[in-house]
Amino acid sequence: HWKGINEIGACRVCVVEVEGCSNLPAACVTNVADGMVIHTSSPRVVSARRVNAQLILSRHNCHCPSCVRNGNCALQTLSASLNITANPFPEKQIK
Repeated sequence: HWKGINEIGACRVCVVEVEGCSNLPAACVTNVADGMVIHTSSPRVVSARRVNAQLILSRHNCHCPSCVRNGNCALQTLSASLNITANPFPEKQIK
């Protein structure tokens, strides 16, 4: 988890696929057990992580060039690793 931001696994950007489990649990809050088979980069996992990151970005001030964390930001790194280049969920203007 991102210390100080999410200690309960709610962001879901670390989901994994556990064989025999129908859902994708958050790795940061899932206890491991002997014999577990875990997939961390299956197409299903990558797709879910990407959507979850996009949802976080939809409510984030994405003015990165003027941000003090620009170049040293976990969200930027995550977005780059998931090849997210635009926000598919732009905030709608209230009329």
